[in-house]
Amino acid sequence: MPSSVFNCVKSEDVQRVQKQAAAYKKMGDLAVIKASARVAGGYLRTQMAKLVEGESSLSSFRDVGQAITVFEDDENVVVGIPPYSDLIGKAKQMDSTYQLADVAHDLAIQSDDVEEKFYDTLLGMMR
Repeated sequence: MPSSVFNCVKSEDVQRVQKQAAAYKKMGDLAVIKASARVAGGYLRTQMAKLVEGESSLSSFRDVGQAITVFEDDENVVVGIPPYSDLIGKAKQMDSTYQLADVAHDLAIQSDDVEEKFYDTLLGMMR
């Protein structure tokens, strides 16, 4: 006598879907997103510091380049000189000569490296 019960989905498939759903839920966690943004921001910070160090016209601003950091500001992850830093005035002076943030942002968009670092880190945290 044939069975009236038919399994449409394997239990392994259900477990795999449940695991993926949990991973996506984790990816939506603000702390996970900020952690991934800090990693990507660290990569951008390195690129900005290298731009300052490598640009001969900015030799007097190397201390500003070395002080660039990744920090959180108003629920956002920011790369730059914190507003409370003693170097903020000098950073603004440097920006009037060489718009470091704009140049670094343009290079990051062209290469997609910063965005890739963010997504790679975020995906890595899902596992």
